[in-house]
Amino acid sequence: MFTETDTQMNMSHSHSSATTIRSKSLNIDKAIEKAQQQLLNLQTAEGYWLFELEADCTIPSEYIMMMHYLGEINVPLQDKIAHYLRARQSADGSYPLFTGGEGDLSCSHQRRSHG
Repeated sequence: MFTETDTQMNMSHSHSSATTIRSKSLNIDKAIEKAQQQLLNLQTAEGYWLFELEADCTIPSEYIMMMHYLGEINVPLQDKIAHYLRARQSADGSYPLFTGGEGDLSCSHQRRSHG
């Protein structure tokens, strides 16, 4: 994100640990305008935003583990969650932290430990 910036740190008049950073290529107003426009484009005609709330695979797998721990297994729900988890497994057997992401060791380990 900031790889193309030409930054200069000015510490000559600094009386605190804060550092002044000057950048030629980072235009905060333009970035805010672009972000604002993107959000407005995603807004519904009624004035709200609607997005899917998505958890990584650890949450559903932990729910299955909790049902077993409590001895309150809802078999149809467990089957539905297992199908959901298998559908999100990557070709290499790992599980990503978000849809389309690379496999994550922590997420994959937790999923396999619980499911």
